[in-house]
Amino acid sequence: MSDGLLDGDRIRAHLAEVAAALPVGRPPHRLILVGGSLLAWHGLRDSTRDVDSVAALDATLRKAVETVAARHGLPPRWLNDHPGPSRRRRFASRTAISWPTCQPCAPSVHRSTRSSS
Repeated sequence: MSDGLLDGDRIRAHLAEVAAALPVGRPPHRLILVGGSLLAWHGLRDSTRDVDSVAALDATLRKAVETVAARHGLPPRWLNDHPGPSRRRRFASRTAISWPTCQPCAPSVHRSTRSSS
């Protein structure tokens, strides 16, 4: 049973399992991580409770997500496509890892160099 928290390593491991559960021979699904999951992916946040993607999840991808959720005691929508309106923007992203069935993208994150006065 999971404690419900997902750090960068767990996110990558669970996404690898999602990719393994998807059928081979179709165009790969694309995920674009945002929010706390993106920060955890880059090691800029300890953990998050869910993984948000601005790319839509189709029925096949949702089924794979639910399979991984059941295996690890995660909520069925631990990976979701409803990050909220403030996060629905265009992202310059690169594919962080590529499996034949799934390509999670993690946009670059830059720390602010602005100083407070």
